Amino acid sequence: MPIVSIKLNGEQYNHWAHNIRHMLMARDLWDYICGTAKPPQADEASEEYKKSLKQWSINNSKVLSWIINSVDSSMGANLYKFDVAKDAWDYLSKMFQQSNAAKNFQLGNEIEWLIKVIKVCRTSTMK
Repeated sequence: MPIVSIKLNGEQYNHWAHNIRHMLMARDLWDYICGTAKPPQADEASEEYKKSLKQWSINNSKVLSWIINSVDSSMGANLYKFDVAKDAWDYLSKMFQQSNAAKNFQLGNEIEWLIKVIKVCRTSTMK
């Protein structure tokens, strides 16, 4: 069973990110993306440190694997270089937030152009 209902293919980043965020929040794992869950920094010899590191590693791996498995396979290959879930999330966010801004800019220009064309057409048909 897939962890979220859609796979990120580059065209629906905001929808995908929304689904992943809520899935992780429901499992109390969003901290691994927002950056508040960090690997423990302590005495490596202590048992408490070893337990904390093990738990952090398990949860980080869960989140990272869910992210990788919820994207199109062509994009998933780019995520194998990451060992920390937050880094993979930030990579995808940066990649698609920028492209969405570029698409919005392009669409805005096309809308302006279409408005001008409509005005010219209306003016020429009224004569």
